[in-house]
Amino acid sequence: MRKLTLALTAAASAAVLGTVVPVTTAAADTTASATEVRDVAAADLNCSETVAKYHDTGTVNVYNAGDCGGAAMCKDVDNDKDYSRDGDCTGSDNDRTSSAVNLGWSGTNDDVRFYFNAGYNGYVGCLGRGKFWSSMGTYDDRVSSHKWANC
Repeated sequence: MRKLTLALTAAASAAVLGTVVPVTTAAADTTASATEVRDVAAADLNCSETVAKYHDTGTVNVYNAGDCGGAAMCKDVDNDKDYSRDGDCTGSDNDRTSSAVNLGWSGTNDDVRFYFNAGYNGYVGCLGRGKFWSSMGTYDDRVSSHKWANC
């Protein structure tokens, strides 16, 4: 009886290992991973590519690098009266905008007005829905507030 118990235990162990080993082997298969398509991270995209990939997500994205380089320092769905205090663009975001992209939804107030002072003062310009500024020009590192509106 003891031999039968040992034989059954060994058979059960082999069955368990038989199902585990192929899964581990398949996971280590380099051929499968070589054919996978890598999803490009948002930080790897320029302004034009960001609009093409993320249009209609409902945000305005501002960047502290030109051509929407790197990760957006702020993604905002609503108005932001003062980048140095409150809202989604806050604190260190003030006076650091170098590019922007409008990924807003279609509808009323789907454009974004930018201002170089807090409180929506010092009008910079209006960024239409689905549009981008790869450079802020003379207003580089000077934006302090934005508001959803119609251009």
